[in-house]
Amino acid sequence: FNTQHDALAPAERQALDEAKYATRSPEEQMYFMRAFTTGGMKEVAWFQSTMKEIFGDKAPDPAQLKRFFSPESLRQEFKNSCGITAAQMQRAKISPRAAYEVFKEARAGAEAIQKAGMEGFGVEAVPRDSRASASVGLDPYEMAKYQNQHVAPLLGEPPPKFIGVVGAKEVLEERLFQALRQQPREGVLVGMELPFVGGHAMVAESVRVVVNEHGVETRIYTLYDPVTGEKFDITNRDMLKLSSRGLQSMSLRDTVLEETAPRSE
Repeated sequence: FNTQHDALAPAERQALDEAKYATRSPEEQMYFMRAFTTGGMKEVAWFQSTMKEIFGDKAPDPAQLKRFFSPESLRQEFKNSCGITAAQMQRAKISPRAAYEVFKEARAGAEAIQKAGMEGFGVEAVPRDSRASASVGLDPYEMAKYQNQHVAPLLGEPPPKFIGVVGAKEVLEERLFQALRQQPREGVLVGMELPFVGGHAMVAESVRVVVNEHGVETRIYTLYDPVTGEKFDITNRDMLKLSSRGLQSMSLRDTVLEETAPRSE
């Protein structure tokens, strides 16, 4: 924020400061700042207009702000629509505007959107209350195609390409760690093998490293879960021991580790 702020012309910088300090809560200010960092003064104007349209002169409720302007309002509507929902979460993570567009689409028919997305890949959607078993409906290569269609265009020109990656769980964890440091804006779509569930797709948002008094390093990943629509933390060790396979697949931008990652056609 500060670097982009300081690069503005004096009049724009003053206008930005006044608008920032006019926000009515820490949460509103956070999304205001995200709007600026993802799209400059044009996105600030959009954010202010949208806030006025939604809340008028009332102080915004933090839970509603999260629902409108973050990925955390999204939930998978089918047992096996985690992959489509995770890609929607990626899209919503890019900016407050993108999140609001996803929210509006979901409000108009999240179930229809997810079902259509799955059927587009020839996968039958299994209702959440069904007793039928259902795991990830799309493999990482198909998910990369979905990301290229719906997520990549929001990331600027030229848009990146996403690729599907599979491999040994320890190798994938290292790739995930490196990728999150290079593509934090949209995160990384990952597939994990969960006990009693099977394959499940989520979005890795970030990673932080903690070193204990013995010098042992632990990586703590923050993931969005389409089942709950919420975030949670998991260590690299717990991630790998969830089952015999642990981390099993992911979709990365082709600017990351492209020399070793197989490409989707």
